[in-house]
Amino acid sequence: MADKNKVSEQYYTPPPDLGKWESFRIFCWNTETGQFLGRTGASWANVESTLIYYRANDKGSVLKWASIIDEFLDQYRKKGTGQIETAGAENRVPCSPMNGQHQLGEKQVCDVPVDDFNPCTPSNQYNYEVGGPCVFLKLNKIFNWIPRPYNNTEGLPEKMPEDLKQHIKMVSGKPEANTVWVSCEGENPADVENVGPVQYIPRRGFPAYYYPFTNKEGYLSPLVAVLFEKPRTGVLINIECKAWAKNIQYDRYERRGSVHFELMYHEYTAGVERMACSYDDKQIFREKQVCDVPLDDLNPCAGSSDYQSTSTCVFLRLMFFVPYLCNTLFTSFTAGILINVVCTAWARNIKNDEEEQQGTAHFSIMVD
Repeated sequence: MADKNKVSEQYYTPPPDLGKWESFRIFCWNTETGQFLGRTGASWANVESTLIYYRANDKGSVLKWASIIDEFLDQYRKKGTGQIETAGAENRVPCSPMNGQHQLGEKQVCDVPVDDFNPCTPSNQYNYEVGGPCVFLKLNKIFNWIPRPYNNTEGLPEKMPEDLKQHIKMVSGKPEANTVWVSCEGENPADVENVGPVQYIPRRGFPAYYYPFTNKEGYLSPLVAVLFEKPRTGVLINIECKAWAKNIQYDRYERRGSVHFELMYHEYTAGVERMACSYDDKQIFREKQVCDVPLDDLNPCAGSSDYQSTSTCVFLRLMFFVPYLCNTLFTSFTAGILINVVCTAWARNIKNDEEEQQGTAHFSIMVD
């Protein structure tokens, strides 16, 4: 019975050392995995998979993400060997920097006490309701891989964030310095400004005592809960998190040593009255009155329309001010080709900078 409930997990061997051209060729089309530009067909059909979007004081929206995290952490909470438990859970024991793997028994593995990750716990709905969401990170399992940590200030990478360098300086020479460090930042200057303060719970990375992974029954990958304390509301924020060790190669384009996702949340404003507006409307709004956005009038991009033809509607809006929702109808596509599109907003006081993603929006369209 335990075997039927056991979750099957993949683990990895170190990737081959490929040249830049070979890596780019495989990125364009990987014959082994069926990936095009780093994504499978299912992934291209679900491009929102890297987006964390929710409304902070909408219980349904918060519960959706809390449920997803609950499901992800379920294997970490199972104990014992009962019929509904995970085989090998009884092998998990508490570990610390002072008593790492060298003190483990033949079958024992280090536990990951996720219920101690305050405030990133289910009782707090992982902090989503208060607008400071927690995002959980883990490294892929690589069989028999042993990290070589940056455990002192010698040879730190030039591009390592300054706050991480200072943290390593504080713990240099201590057992807790033997860690695969983690940093999460906005990808672009605007994202850096909008992401706000970041905490790493319960520590700033993955302790080295969880490695190597040797496929012992009950083994769990260590986790870091990244708490985004106060991201700017109503703004799409591109975030990149990196893992730092001397034997982790970072390459954004080959997706090594990092993970990318987008974060966006809104706050409900109770009691707002939406009014019909027009170009000729000169009325003065009272407090909590705003212009309505009549979605049903956006023909042929209204809710009754569909995507059966080769025409596609894409909805755009300006961040921060959100004066209006603009629909753009792309009337014809060549099937089977990935098309990169840049849309630009124009006004005398809008700065257009595609590289910094100011005044522009970039997306890709592909029609089968």
